[in-house]
Amino acid sequence: MVLRALEVREELAHTLRLMAAGELVRGTEGNASARAGELVAVSPTGLAYETLRPEDVCLVTPDGLLVEGPAPSVELPMHLAVLVARPDVGAVVHTHSPRATADPSVPVAVGLSGTPELGAAVVEAAVAGHAVVIRDHGPVCFGADLAEALARAFELERAAT
Repeated sequence: MVLRALEVREELAHTLRLMAAGELVRGTEGNASARAGELVAVSPTGLAYETLRPEDVCLVTPDGLLVEGPAPSVELPMHLAVLVARPDVGAVVHTHSPRATADPSVPVAVGLSGTPELGAAVVEAAVAGHAVVIRDHGPVCFGADLAEALARAFELERAAT
């Protein structure tokens, strides 16, 4: 399990750097998570993604208890809600991309950032789909892994142009 967690942390750090390079986020906006064996790897709060290292990625239990790393993203409850409710989802990518927020074809969730209620709203809006837009906030895309979730985030942004 230790090797799997390290691999997922490396992949998540890489995904966050790609999100920043692809202008899906600015600064420390947005976040991502992925299953890492019995744990969940999630982006940290307040660290620049361009220089993020694998050891900067947080590992938490499915209940949100920090196991290793700095403080996790404030959106941790949303990530955990999706991963618990959707066994088919292995990774979640939440961006602040400029165009996708206005895409009327994507289900919309409403809730306060960082709350369990937002997580429940995202799960409810998603049903079995692969993307939700949090009103006045940004899209959340799901995939079997980080590569698929990120590809869906880029696809959603392109489709909204």
